[in-house]
Amino acid sequence: MPSQPNLGPDSAFCYNDSLSLGFSQQWWSNASNVSSLLWSDGSTDSSLVVNTAGDYWVEVFSGYCSLVDSISVFEVPEADSICWDTLDICFDIGATLELPDFYPASFVRETNWSTGESSSSIFVQDTGQHILEIVSECQTFYLIFDVNLDQACAPISVSLEIPTVLTPNDDGQNDRFTIEASALSEYSITIYDRWGTSVFSGDKNSSSWDGKVNGRTVSEGVYFFVLLGTSTDGQPVQENGSIHVFH
Repeated sequence: MPSQPNLGPDSAFCYNDSLSLGFSQQWWSNASNVSSLLWSDGSTDSSLVVNTAGDYWVEVFSGYCSLVDSISVFEVPEADSICWDTLDICFDIGATLELPDFYPASFVRETNWSTGESSSSIFVQDTGQHILEIVSECQTFYLIFDVNLDQACAPISVSLEIPTVLTPNDDGQNDRFTIEASALSEYSITIYDRWGTSVFSGDKNSSSWDGKVNGRTVSEGVYFFVLLGTSTDGQPVQENGSIHVFH
């Protein structure tokens, strides 16, 4: 029985180049009872030079016995001298920029980022362009990352329209204290008189006040409100202010 052939791990070669398949010197030193070889293309030499990606095998003979090993070979394609990639990030999360998966990492000799780092990947939280220089066994090329802010997870802008004047005299103007709010998932509001007594409490579903307490219109003067809420992205919101009541 011949020695078990070992072509090594799957391998690759640069575009417009070739790769020599064969056994290591150590294998030949330890090999025994090898009478001949047969490669997948029909050749019988001790090695096989290939310039096409694919699967190759070799059969090692010892008399009437034989053993087989195979290997997959890939061609590293020529990359554009400048490649572009665009990605969106959330302002509070960021993203990892790294070597493109279309290029085998084993062929990369050196990486240089525009940030001054030389690692295979970097973490960024700022928008703009980040440039990666890739020096490989086959060529040197550049990958430019355009990093943009994902509007779907941009900071939520809470908008509040709160009246400052209330005239509860049924003339159709400023008769009710009503809040217009956007980007709030919930809120509560409490209105106090100048002595700190609560005259109205409401929430998102009932925040309109007619200027009355127990059916009677409150006195003219300055009243104060405190609004506490939560924005749609989970952030706390607080708003304080005053209301002038006129009859």
